[in-house]
Amino acid sequence: MSSGQNIIISGTGFGATGPTVVLFDDFETGSDGAAITTVPQSTVGSWQGVTPADPYSNYSSTHRRSGNLSFHQDWSDYEGSRWLNADLNGTTAAYVSFWLYLPIGSDIPGTNSAGANWKVFSLGYADLNTDYTPTFLSNTLPMPTAGAGTWGIQTWHDGTGRICDTSEEFAAPTAFENGVWTRYEAYITANATNGVVQLWETNENQARTQTQFVTGNTVNTGEDTWNYAHFPAFGRNDEGSDTYYDDIYIATGTGARARVEIGNASTYAACTNLAVCTPTSWGASSITATVRTGSFTTGTAYLYVTDSDGATNSTGYEITLSIVTRKIGGNPPR
Repeated sequence: MSSGQNIIISGTGFGATGPTVVLFDDFETGSDGAAITTVPQSTVGSWQGVTPADPYSNYSSTHRRSGNLSFHQDWSDYEGSRWLNADLNGTTAAYVSFWLYLPIGSDIPGTNSAGANWKVFSLGYADLNTDYTPTFLSNTLPMPTAGAGTWGIQTWHDGTGRICDTSEEFAAPTAFENGVWTRYEAYITANATNGVVQLWETNENQARTQTQFVTGNTVNTGEDTWNYAHFPAFGRNDEGSDTYYDDIYIATGTGARARVEIGNASTYAACTNLAVCTPTSWGASSITATVRTGSFTTGTAYLYVTDSDGATNSTGYEITLSIVTRKIGGNPPR
């Protein structure tokens, strides 16, 4: 198998419902150093908008998880947004996956100004409305013990009776640290009584780990769907902060969690590297997908299929990857 190849996966138990893939972007369509000032072309789907203009967001080869480029944010000037905005088209369920990086010597945005505050992504009903956003509120990394004002889900308005109120967050430990690419996954559903919020982390020092799982009322009065996803959602200005994203994947619908992944271990629970592929058709016994190899190069890897209920084959299907890469400068991927 190789990157960009279309494959057919045959078997049983995949479930009849697959994801609606809204977007996948590995940022390989840009040019090194070019500002992301207009709606960029992505690998699958397209971003609805970008804010703000140069010099705060650009394609970069300085640090990247896969390929030659990533999405870079410079927080040295004003407090606010550096986001790419995806249209979720009024969904009640969303699954996102992305890789996040903070270079060695760089701080969580805001650490050297008004205090650390980095909202790494958000879901919202309206463009400037934030319902859920995982947020770093401390520059102490990693954070092996959960504590208020460190890392967790925040919600922002009309929060009475919901999982989180406007004045609180659900804190959680995190393995995120400087100089290590970390993959985040989130699955969130909108429901007045049994909505779900789940978060997972994966990096070279920690196999895939669930860090949050809470249930309850997850919708605001009169707002029962999500229309927007922002990456990142917010950060405070900081002369000492640069951040990077790569391989952003967004899926919606009742099958949002259904996915195909490549892992680096023979069991899913042991994987410290995972690359999500992009399915184009989904059936209970057959899936067609485009291979996305992420940071994998050549050699043995393992294929995993997750159904719409979130169940994954515990033992991977062994595959062989054949990848041709070119280095165009900058640091190699980690």
